[in-house]
Amino acid sequence: MAGCLPATTAALRVAVAVTGAALIAVGLYDGRWAPVLIGLALAVLAAAELALARVRGWIGETDARVQHHLAEAAAQQARLTSELVFWQQRYTRERRESDARIQQLTGLLDATRRELVQAHVATATARAELAELSTEWNALVQEAMQMGADVFGPRDRRDRRDLAPRAAASRSPGATRQKL
Repeated sequence: MAGCLPATTAALRVAVAVTGAALIAVGLYDGRWAPVLIGLALAVLAAAELALARVRGWIGETDARVQHHLAEAAAQQARLTSELVFWQQRYTRERRESDARIQQLTGLLDATRRELVQAHVATATARAELAELSTEWNALVQEAMQMGADVFGPRDRRDRRDLAPRAAASRSPGATRQKL
């Protein structure tokens, strides 16, 4: 705005000077109007200079306000830029930390899943072995029952006492000779 002030002032001064010169020329042509026209020309020039001074003052105030607002806007922009940089750095840091946490949790979940799969495989293997052992045990029990052997031991105390001398005799060295 201050850049257009000299051109505007110069144009207004030229216009007032031309008007004043025209009034003076008319006043010189006809002598009886000369003092009135010269006074009028001087009044117009004084009014123009007063108006120009007021315009210059108004433009100066406006320029000062604009400069003040521009300085405030620049300060606010700098403050907001620094805040934006702070928040952007914080967001970036938190994003990296959350990405790292996500990676850790994903790794933990993958490890847990692998361990669960291994546990399921081990459980399935153990169940298969248990089923196989159970089948073998049942077959042995059935075979022993068919042969008439007492699989679970004597049924009462009397039977146990009867078995004790037989077991001792079967362990003695002479018992093997007698059987032969």
